[in-house]
Amino acid sequence: MRRNLFALLFCATVATAAAPPPAGPDLARVERYLNDIRSLKAEFIQVAPDGVVTEGKVTMERPGKLRFEYQPGVPILVVADGATLTFVDYDVKQVTRWPISETPLGILVAKTINLTKALTVTTRHGEDGLLRVVVVDPKKTDQGYITLIFEDPPLTLRAWEVTDPQGYVTRVTLVNPVTNTDVPDKLFTFNDPRTLPFKKIGPR
Repeated sequence: MRRNLFALLFCATVATAAAPPPAGPDLARVERYLNDIRSLKAEFIQVAPDGVVTEGKVTMERPGKLRFEYQPGVPILVVADGATLTFVDYDVKQVTRWPISETPLGILVAKTINLTKALTVTTRHGEDGLLRVVVVDPKKTDQGYITLIFEDPPLTLRAWEVTDPQGYVTRVTLVNPVTNTDVPDKLFTFNDPRTLPFKKIGPR
């Protein structure tokens, strides 16, 4: 379970494949669409490489804020406060931090989303009617490899996939997403398990 959650946000990948074809005209539309999203709230369904399915709620707000709260029984919380992403494991009272910009999802909560600056991007329409945008930063081989998945038309973010160095894929699908609503700042805080009484406790 914990490896699957790390794969969602923190997996490393090395871009060794040949250069992809040009991104094409879809890229400009995707950039405009993402930059128009100030905030997003949704339920999500996560499918891990081993087929394990978990659910929860995700909230994002640009720049730099997000929260993944998993279903009851999963003592994990992921929160970014605008600069730092924190992975909280309430079961073992462990807190791990990274700069949000160094994680795969950093591109979605950037102040200005630019998919061409120092990135390798491929766009393609699949037979399923979905538009896939593969984003790799070749200068940061310890950053995740993320594929954004859109319905089109109309252009709507529906899912993303993170691929780890061994080629294992974790997919997160958004359910009933709502954009550009007010989000309280308290969502991007957390109870630190290292200062809580010794008992099994779930996320805030």
